[in-house]
Amino acid sequence: MQNKALVISIFSLGLFIFIGSLIISNSIKQIEIQGQNQIEQKQKKQLLSASELAEYLGISDTELSNLLSFENNPGPGEIGISSIEINGKLYYPVKAVDEWLLTGEGKYRKTANE
Repeated sequence: MQNKALVISIFSLGLFIFIGSLIISNSIKQIEIQGQNQIEQKQKKQLLSASELAEYLGISDTELSNLLSFENNPGPGEIGISSIEINGKLYYPVKAVDEWLLTGEGKYRKTANE
């Protein structure tokens, strides 16, 4: 009788562990899919506004403002974050921002009026 109860308990424990692992793995897959969707949405956008750039970089708007004021007045041999001015508003190309993150250098600053 005790052996039967022990076997049932062990079987139940194994079953619950199996079901729990299925639930956890399914949740992890859903989180990965959501993360990939967010990355794809960000990658589709070619130009970022200042607030979108702050979010992209994972910093606050104030930190970005401080960074941009430094970068827009570079010292000798320094190059600022690449930007494009359209109708008086600055936009930052995602590819240029990624390049700046990797190399610390930007290549251009253009205006739509040129």
